[in-house]
Amino acid sequence: MSNLGAAPTNATLDVEYGGTGAVTLTDHGILVGSGTVAIDAITVGAAGEVLIGQAGADPDFSSDIVLGTASTTDGSVTLYAAGGANFSKFQPGAVSADITYTLPADTPAASEVLKVTSYNAGAAVLEWASDTGGSAAGAAGAIQLSDGSGNFATDTDFAYDTASGTLSIDNITAKNAAEWRSGNTDADALKIGAYDVDGTAFAPFLTLTSGDTPTLTVNGLMTFDDGINMAFDTTNGTQIGTANTQKIGFFGTTPVVQPSAYSITNAGTDRAYDADATTIDEIADTLGTLVADLQSLGILG
Repeated sequence: MSNLGAAPTNATLDVEYGGTGAVTLTDHGILVGSGTVAIDAITVGAAGEVLIGQAGADPDFSSDIVLGTASTTDGSVTLYAAGGANFSKFQPGAVSADITYTLPADTPAASEVLKVTSYNAGAAVLEWASDTGGSAAGAAGAIQLSDGSGNFATDTDFAYDTASGTLSIDNITAKNAAEWRSGNTDADALKIGAYDVDGTAFAPFLTLTSGDTPTLTVNGLMTFDDGINMAFDTTNGTQIGTANTQKIGFFGTTPVVQPSAYSITNAGTDRAYDADATTIDEIADTLGTLVADLQSLGILG
């Protein structure tokens, strides 16, 4: 010990001479340096506590394990597989506020999962719950619906047929100016129809084709309730039949094309005459006016 200088005269060996500077050491204590003064022994940890580093201070035992440093390094837990070089690591996401997770007090049953049952002011309570979202209920094509209690159920009146690409819905209520749209090409169409009585054949009743001039095709009998009227625009008007080869019938008569054109000459316009005192010319003028009016409606050619 000649290289240590003058030996101390007391029972301790100071730090500057390679000693601890202490007469006794705390039983089960962990020694920490304090510069040139005597080594400190930090307070002995209780059962289950771990030693946690402190910024600018001695480490301390604590049952609250803190990993990582605020604003600089994410805390994480790394678990290596026995006999291998690979590991599993758990670390937090980019949270915007502190979150405390409280684990369940009971043991889980088979196939149960952890579920947040309540959350308030950064405190999340976890409970064991059935994994209701892990498997679908119902037959193939059944659409899953929430029952409002975190469970899924199906309804036979709401299903999708993957083979035909058909969505089956029993009743539909449209809200807030809902729109039903076809595709955006000429080949796409929006169809409304029904199956026959034995459910084997589907026939569209209404077909709306896409394009710059959409066309609505009706394939069936249209019945209006009593007192229901049809109103048309007053700007350009509406045609009933767009060509004279199209057949139209009224009051149960067989539909026919527009009759051949009438050719009337030298007829004046006359829509009023006295049936008891009139001339043949006046009758002819009135008849010619009637024919002209029917021709203007397209009923006569």
